Amino acid sequence: MLPNARRIAVALVNACAIFGLHIGGAAAQVATVTVDENCNGTLVNPLGETFALPCSNQQDTGPGGQANALTYGLLNPSQGVTTGDLILLESAGGPISDILRFNPTSTFSVVFYSDITPGESDPARADLAFPTGRYANTLTLVEVGLEGNNGLPYTPAPGQPGFVPGVTTIWVIRSDTAVPEPGSLALLAIGVGLLGLSRRRQKA
Repeated sequence: MLPNARRIAVALVNACAIFGLHIGGAAAQVATVTVDENCNGTLVNPLGETFALPCSNQQDTGPGGQANALTYGLLNPSQGVTTGDLILLESAGGPISDILRFNPTSTFSVVFYSDITPGESDPARADLAFPTGRYANTLTLVEVGLEGNNGLPYTPAPGQPGFVPGVTTIWVIRSDTAVPEPGSLALLAIGVGLLGLSRRRQKA
């Protein structure tokens, strides 16, 4: 019994350390969690320490969850995280771009769903059909930024999906990663070529 009690105590201390909490209660502090469509997730706690988030494609246990959903793992603070779905729209009244799902599991998981672009040659790991169901606790917001480099900074209020009691949590959601257009790449190649030609002439 004692070894198990020690393991539980150590797990609690580690969870508190990652989120920058103090056992016995403390004033609210700030943690920043960044997630994107390709398993690049980080957590920066109030002490400024950065942790990489474990990530894999697995079964989403939420309502209507998909079998191969992009899922980030995170140590769960003892107070728990508010379950629900955060729905991101491309524009006001526009189509759904992404869904960030906060599932109530023993280790706490965040599931990232992104829209599928027809004919996309290099889809992101989160590009999957959206879940067929929703949590009752759902919040809809509009993404910010231009298509191809957009997303949303989200700080949930009490009761909203992703809220962590005792910690002001800023979720930085990177919906897309900027990828240069073919025309931009061609112009860059021409520019580099002209620069090389100019240097050769100077040497001559």
